[in-house]
Amino acid sequence: MFPKLPKIKKYVYLDNAAATKVDSGFVNNFKKYNIDNFENPSALYSQAVKVRKDIESSRNKIASLLKTQSNTIIFTGSGTESINLGILGFARKNISMGKHIISTKTEHSAVLKSLEFLSKEGFDITYLDVDNNGKINIDQLKQSIQRDTILISIMYVNNEIGTINDLPAIGKEILKWRKTNNSQYPYFHSDACQAGAYLDLNVEKLHVDLMSLNSSKVYGPKGVGMLYKRREVEIEPIMYGGEQEYGFRPGTENSAGIISFADALVIAQKDKEENIKKLYKLQDYFWNKIKSNINEVVLVGSKFGKDRIANNLNIIFKGVDADSLIIYLDKYGIVCSSGSACTTDSDEASHIILACGFNKNEAKNAIRFSMSKYTTKSDIDYVMKYLPKIVNKLRKTNV
Repeated sequence: MFPKLPKIKKYVYLDNAAATKVDSGFVNNFKKYNIDNFENPSALYSQAVKVRKDIESSRNKIASLLKTQSNTIIFTGSGTESINLGILGFARKNISMGKHIISTKTEHSAVLKSLEFLSKEGFDITYLDVDNNGKINIDQLKQSIQRDTILISIMYVNNEIGTINDLPAIGKEILKWRKTNNSQYPYFHSDACQAGAYLDLNVEKLHVDLMSLNSSKVYGPKGVGMLYKRREVEIEPIMYGGEQEYGFRPGTENSAGIISFADALVIAQKDKEENIKKLYKLQDYFWNKIKSNINEVVLVGSKFGKDRIANNLNIIFKGVDADSLIIYLDKYGIVCSSGSACTTDSDEASHIILACGFNKNEAKNAIRFSMSKYTTKSDIDYVMKYLPKIVNKLRKTNV
């Protein structure tokens, strides 16, 4: 028997790697910039100029956080668009300098699909292996760089298993290769969408030349992202029709979204140490509860600490179909996922978990719980009231 449904169902949202709850303080921005100050920021009249100034102020805020200049910040419509602009825009602009690109087997689909598209245009793509924790081998990276390598794209934090890549160390090796070979290439791009609320974004310390972020992972609104582009890096637009965002991203700017994104990122970075401390405790508490109450479970990704993001647990419940578990948990008000929201419609096992050495059945038994600053110990206790019994019932059903 499945556990009895509660009379009062609590809503526990544990899919924050897909989207975070927007901070309530930004609701006023939607009214302000869609009703009161709705003007097109590219227009010349005074009211539109005020909106433009607010957008530029937001650009300055983000630049300050990233320790860069404001004209290196390009606003986009999402993290996916930022990644596409960074990879496709760079590769096509720099094709005369080489056609070799390096990435990893565990990137977000936005990176992998962009690279797949470039391979059809004649680019040669090298995909680095990862270890059982989802981390790359820097020696393999160094051995993979060729004279015609123009770009390396490695994510900051894995969106499914929470593993953190050591970008400063990777970036230093790329800089060494450039110096040794007297070349300005390869450049370094990183998908940092999962890192915005929890990790250092100082682009000089990270040694990145291109970096993608989005709003919906830092308690900001959906439909906004950004690309950091170091000033000397040349890219070309992937869309056409206007000269907004320095000519790289045409279309009327999402004023409310951009301004809310900047404010959300400022708050997330300011509060990150406090939130990380809280989330590491919840992460450890949750995993210990699961291990103590459910057998045959495996933690996917790095151990807790500096190599894993604080809000992530990806767990294989052996013998339990992940999609079935998600559907049953939802009946009790518990929300989680089996991987990236961008690949929900796919029936394939997670390419990330497969790359970590697990088999297809194990990959299809994996659940991602991703917490937020709003998650509480009582939320975890509520989950543990039902999770063990649901897992046990599903295992018996599958026998």
